Amino acid sequence: MSRRLFIVLLLTLGVSLPAFAAPGDWEMLGRRTVNMGVDRDEIVVGRRDGRFSRIKLVVRGFGIHLLDMKVVFGNGSVFDVPVNRFIPANGETRVIDLPGQRRVIRKVVLVYRSAVPARRAWRPWRRRVVDQPDVLVFGRH
Repeated sequence: MSRRLFIVLLLTLGVSLPAFAAPGDWEMLGRRTVNMGVDRDEIVVGRRDGRFSRIKLVVRGFGIHLLDMKVVFGNGSVFDVPVNRFIPANGETRVIDLPGQRRVIRKVVLVYRSAVPARRAWRPWRRRVVDQPDVLVFGRH
């Protein structure tokens, strides 16, 4: 009986610990699958995720050429981050310190050029685009 209770407690802790992230941990705020060509996307974050002092982007799949990034805060003010840098697959941006105190982030606007090879991007017989890059936004409290 006590062994069963111990296992249940371990499982409960394992499930609930990610919900209580420590202040220094990176928390995923949002994700967007990007398209080919020059594009602009928004990743909506929202008030429920809390206040953040730093953010960074992580790219999965194929690399992208990130031209510009704008962080829109809860009060409507905008922080423009000119990047103009290629981020390879499984790469990430530098850590970006947000101005002022910890701030609520409403959304992150990305302007980029995808580096997806055309021969891998569109497969007409499947009628869908495959192997598109994903951009993930992480924040630190």
